[in-house]
Formats: sequence, C-alpha cells, structure tokens
Amino acid sequence: MQKRNTAPAEAEVIYGRCEYVQDGDSLLFIPRGENTEVKVRLFGVDAPERDQDWADESRENLRKLIDEQEIRLQVVDVDQYGRSVAKVYVGNTYVNLEQLKAGMAWLYEYYCDPKQDADLISAARTAETGRVGLWSDSSALNPREHRRRYGTVHDGR
Repeated sequence: MQKRNTAPAEAEVIYGRCEYVQDGDSLLFIPRGENTEVKVRLFGVDAPERDQDWADESRENLRKLIDEQEIRLQVVDVDQYGRSVAKVYVGNTYVNLEQLKAGMAWLYEYYCDPKQDADLISAARTAETGRVGLWSDSSALNPREHRRRYGTVHDGR
C-alpha cells in the first residue's frame, strides 16, 4: 500500500457481513449477495500480531464491535497482499476508531493524513496518554517492530 497523500477518489462502498475476524485489524468479509470472501485490513490500525500480548483482546474487541451485524466498508486502497484496506462501519460506528479508542491497536500513522484522519490520530494519542488497553502494558511492542524482529504469523485463513 502506498502512502496516501491526497484524498482518495470516490471510495468504493460495500455492504455485507464479517465471515471471520482474523485479528484486531483484519477480517474476512462477504459482500451482500455474494459468496466470495474478501480479505480486509482496517485502515489506520495496526493490531498486535497473533503471537503478541494483547492479540486475543484486540481480536475479541473487534469481534464484539462487528459480530452478527451488517457492516459497511469504505475501501480506500488495496495493500501489497491484495487485501482491501477499508474504513469499517457498523451503522454510524466507525470500527477503526473504536479499536484505537479502546487501546486495542496502534495507529498506522504512516498512512494517515493529519487532516482527514484527525479522529484516528486523536483517539490513538488519547488511549496512549490515558494508558488504556495495551497502553497499560509498558512492555507492549508495536506490531511493526514485532514483525521486523520476528516475522509475521498467519492463521491459515
């Protein structure tokens, strides 16, 4: 995924349901009226890897936010792994923002625009300064650094 420098052109909006929550920032999505799974990465969110502390809590929080509800994706990009990078909504709830507010993920700041994504940036900073969720753990390691040191863990889905 390339760094987004300007507002995306008309973002694709897709409705459907979550088939499976892979971790705190990734899910498998089935668009309404289709049977094909779409791999989705939450925009601006970097959750703990599956073998890290807080991974289970982050995954469970995401599952609670979207479980058994219709979700709306606003696709903003496709990453190097072919996943749709999206802003995810349940009704009026911006799921990406809620993951950051709950301290269940780090902000993937490199891809965020300070003006367009100020809500994500603010939520992440507030969670950090308030020591919410994973920020309460002084040994918590940013997933990007974890991947650099140990590689990526996949669950086979």
